[in-house]
Amino acid sequence: MPGVVIDELDLSELDLLRELDRRIRATDGVTLKLEWADLEQARTAASLVAREDGAIAGFLGLYAFGAEADVELCGMVAPEHRRSGIATALLTHGRALATERGLTRHLLIVPRASASGVAFRTGLPSRLEHSEHTMRLDGLPDLRPPDPRITVRAATAADRDALATILTAGFGPPPEGMLTPLHREDVETVIVCRAGEPVGTARLARHGPEGSIFGFAIDPAHRGRGIGRDVLGRFCATLLGGGCDRVGLQVAVDNERALSLYTATGFRRVSTEDYYELH
Repeated sequence: MPGVVIDELDLSELDLLRELDRRIRATDGVTLKLEWADLEQARTAASLVAREDGAIAGFLGLYAFGAEADVELCGMVAPEHRRSGIATALLTHGRALATERGLTRHLLIVPRASASGVAFRTGLPSRLEHSEHTMRLDGLPDLRPPDPRITVRAATAADRDALATILTAGFGPPPEGMLTPLHREDVETVIVCRAGEPVGTARLARHGPEGSIFGFAIDPAHRGRGIGRDVLGRFCATLLGGGCDRVGLQVAVDNERALSLYTATGFRRVSTEDYYELH
């Protein structure tokens, strides 16, 4: 790998990175989970590039959420630079950097449809931790008449205990700091109430034409009443009405209840990502 240098991404290089991402999609037919909003706002734990003669030959993003010791790693290598050791060098460098920063559990994201990604992962000591479908709504959601007992509003500091309870029931204890801040310029935390009682939550994000829904949970004690279907349609309508032309979300492949809900609302699966815990 002579002549290749690995260092931090300069934000002025984002357009070059987007071009590499477009080339990967055209060559491999896969969409990578690169978290563009976090890259643009420098909210990643680290963003590494491999350069050869000044050109970007490869990239690795390290994404940490909350105060947990987990870090998700997602990267790409230009087709003409594959099988040259760049992917291994980026991963080695990135894992060492993550460990230095206290991020000791490393999850490598591998698009299931990426032959090169699957082949690379096969040579690594790892175990499958979980898998997710990425789903997208490209048109209007399938809306039903809203239940007047159900309201959706922006969460406030007074809601944090209720939000933590709902998220714990849905996903397990949320990482420390997940609910701080509740809102950013591009992300809004909302709370769902039924007859005034908090029963659900979600985070709505906007990044250019792309809207996203994450952290969506309905208290298990209130499921089966049509609340999820009702508010999911409202979330999508809010994002689409706010200037987004599509909405994306992720769902665990074994979460049949959620998959049924999203499909019924109009979402379709666009990719599947496998998360491997590296040893």
